[in-house]
This record gives sequence, structure tokens and C-alpha cells, in this order.
Amino acid sequence: MPVSQPSPTTSTRFLDIRKRLLDTGLLAIKVTEPKGSEDGKEALLALPSPPPDNSSFDFALISAVVEINTNDYWLTADANYHGPSDIWPDYAIIKPSCICQMPDVAPFMADWGDVTDNLRWLQEDVATPTFKAKQGLFTTAGATGPRFKMRHVLFEPLDSDELVTKEEGKTDQNDSDALDGIFSIENWPAFSDAARGGLDSIKQTHHVIPIPAYDLEGKLIDPRYYRRHLEGAVAEVHFNLSHWSIAWQGVPGKDVYTADIVLIRVIAPPRTHTPLKRKVSAFIHPDSSPTKCPRV
Repeated sequence: MPVSQPSPTTSTRFLDIRKRLLDTGLLAIKVTEPKGSEDGKEALLALPSPPPDNSSFDFALISAVVEINTNDYWLTADANYHGPSDIWPDYAIIKPSCICQMPDVAPFMADWGDVTDNLRWLQEDVATPTFKAKQGLFTTAGATGPRFKMRHVLFEPLDSDELVTKEEGKTDQNDSDALDGIFSIENWPAFSDAARGGLDSIKQTHHVIPIPAYDLEGKLIDPRYYRRHLEGAVAEVHFNLSHWSIAWQGVPGKDVYTADIVLIRVIAPPRTHTPLKRKVSAFIHPDSSPTKCPRV
């Protein structure tokens, strides 16, 4: 009878993950350049705004191991939408996002300085020489140091052929690659009345692109449970960095950056916090200490 192999320890598994990423040239914000590209600037697509009307170009893939911050967490199925705002005037353009910070695990903790230094280098490498302001990528530093933001474009408008298919009640066999029904726009979750109304308004004109986030077993995460699996998790993330410049006459110009999620793979789940059991005393002596009250 064959002997089953023991599961690797967490530390060994992390070392294996790091080695795999290093072997592929992805870890610590190394740029995988598109075929035919000769320098990092081309690989990052330092394109004017708007991008060229050409879908043949390829984005550079950037990777890191991060901890998904529990504050400023908007990586949910409806991006915590509660109605039109200056940021999201229309539900169709919501973009779930999260803040990435230094993971509190070895060996990835030691890589964080390289991660953020190289991201800043990439940011500077494509910046407009006369512009000083930069926004969209780095956020306010936290207790663990520099942090950056990732986002996901959740909805895309249907093209003319898809609209005809939708109107005729037909099903695109290639749509969603045979994913479970929960990943379709018809069953997509929303957690507020405003989000449910917004979702209903675009079901006939858009399709949903689920966040490409996978749990410890490699399963695509159910959109109802994004927060449960991702908030506070340590994850291997892969993303594209886009850049454009904004300038108006008489107003200082600025460079804007976005990190669009390509893949999230959870490698350590969020920590569970067990609350302390609290008891209340039926009687307290006037001279007793609040830390030494008799228990019920």
C-alpha cells in the first residue's frame, strides 16, 4: 500500500511559492515584457491618453506577494456601491479595489522594500518629465510602510452580436467558460438596494467579469464570499500597470496610474480573531479592583 506524502509545512510552502515566482521571473516586481518589447518603458505601455484603437498590444505582467489590507477594502461583488457619486456616477463603471501592504510572513516580508522600490521606479520611468503630481497607485503609507492599490473592471458592455444574442434569448456557449451560474450577471450578488437597482439596469446591456481570485484549493472564489476569503489574506497577485497623463491649460498636469488585477491566488487565509469571553459579576465590593471582580 503506497504511503501518502506528508503535506508541506507553511514555511516550506511559502519558500516553494517564492522559488516558483523567482524561476518565472515574476517575483519582487520583475516585469515580464511582451514579445518584441526591448525595454521596460515599452513593456509598461507608456501610451498617450486615450490608448490607441488597437487591441493587439500586450500589457506587461507585474507580480508580488502581498497582504490585502482590511481597511479601505472595496473588493466585493458590488464595490460597496450605495448610489451614484462623483467616483461612480453609473453602476456599470464600478471597479472593486483593495489596498496591498507588506505581508507579515517570511520570506515575503523581506521582499517588500524591493516591491515598492521597483514599483516607484516603474512609475517614474513612464512619468511625464514636466509633471510633478502622481496619483492612483500608491496610497497613504500604513504601519507596515508603503501600500499600493489594485482594482478590477467588473462590467463590460455587450457588443452588437452579443446584444442580438441576448435579445433572442440565446446562450453563448463560450460565455463564462462553463462557470457556475453564480458567476453570470443574471445571478450576480448585490448587497444594497442601490446596487441591486444598478445591477438590474445593466443586465441586458453588459456582462460581468468575475474577479479572478482563487482560494487555497485553487477554486475560483464565489462572488458572495469575496470579503470572507480575501480581506486580510496573504496572496500572490499579478496585475498590469497602466499610465496616462492629464493636463489642462493653466492647471498643473498630473500622471495617473492604475494597477488592474490579472490574478489573485490566496496563499494564507485571513487570520481569525477569537473574542475573549466576557463575564459580568452579580456583586462587586466597593473596595475591589475592576480586574479582580468575583465571577458569576
